[in-house]
Amino acid sequence: MHASKLSVYQIYFAPEQLAGIDSRFIPYDNSASPRPDEHEFYVFQKEYHSGRTRDGFHGYLSWKFREKTGIGGAEFLDFCMINPGYDVYFINPFPIEICFGNIWEQGEMWLPGMSRLAQELFDHCGYTINLSQMPRRLSTTAFCNFWVGSPKFWDQYMDFCLPLYNFLLTNPQHSLAKAVLDPADPGRKASYFAFIFERLFTTLLNFTSGISYAAYTFSRRELARRYPDCYANFLTELQQYETRHPNDPQPLLSQPKFVQFLNRQQRAIQIANKPKWRQTFNKGWNSWTQSNLRRKMLERPAWKYLDGKLFYLLNPGYVHWRRDLPK
Repeated sequence: MHASKLSVYQIYFAPEQLAGIDSRFIPYDNSASPRPDEHEFYVFQKEYHSGRTRDGFHGYLSWKFREKTGIGGAEFLDFCMINPGYDVYFINPFPIEICFGNIWEQGEMWLPGMSRLAQELFDHCGYTINLSQMPRRLSTTAFCNFWVGSPKFWDQYMDFCLPLYNFLLTNPQHSLAKAVLDPADPGRKASYFAFIFERLFTTLLNFTSGISYAAYTFSRRELARRYPDCYANFLTELQQYETRHPNDPQPLLSQPKFVQFLNRQQRAIQIANKPKWRQTFNKGWNSWTQSNLRRKMLERPAWKYLDGKLFYLLNPGYVHWRRDLPK
């Protein structure tokens, strides 16, 4: 694939975010969006209806691409160009979240009720999809809209998403639409819309045939920069296993070692969900993230690296290897 066929934009929502745009991406000003709660999807439908996605490969990524993925625009574009022949190329910035289940199970942990709302929305719009049957695979999972698609992919993606979107847009007083558009995360002032629609990409890949896709595979070194060694090793082995068994819908459940890992993780999650644990961690972590000391530390790359690992070491929902967890 030639670079001229790739048009990858990076969306920013405020002037101060422009400085963080990767030099290999094209800045896309979305600060005047009439529907800011729709985030990237407002841009998707706008660009698709304009006809600009009908030639070449187009992607519209968040301004937080590098912050979330840990890689730069050049690395992502190189990945696309050295793997020609696919309908869509994507990167999952949070591979460790596979420990919490598929994308809908993971979302349910952080936003209880979201998967139920999504299923009601699918049912109401006539989709014959059972979200509880979503497989758990790294090779088809993306927790953000970090993808670049061909005209064929854009057509299938928008055909999949637009009936849901149009129902919400044209029936704002419907009880289901109101529930989806209600605040889901008061801290970020985001509705369920954003969290549901960013999961439609993965849902499409898992329930629709005829789409060829290429998922960015993190190296062991890249994973070790972001996660404790036990997670980096786990994800590396899982990626390798999926590569060897591309037709296995539940690769995590095919290996005794992985099953043991997940059982320990589930025990940690159950403990982390207890109100006292969650309240204590959230209070402490929020205080730390807002402190002047942390802001100064993050100015240095070495401290920023340690800060990322600190979250996984302290968050009780991740520390499955800790020996002080009740058996």
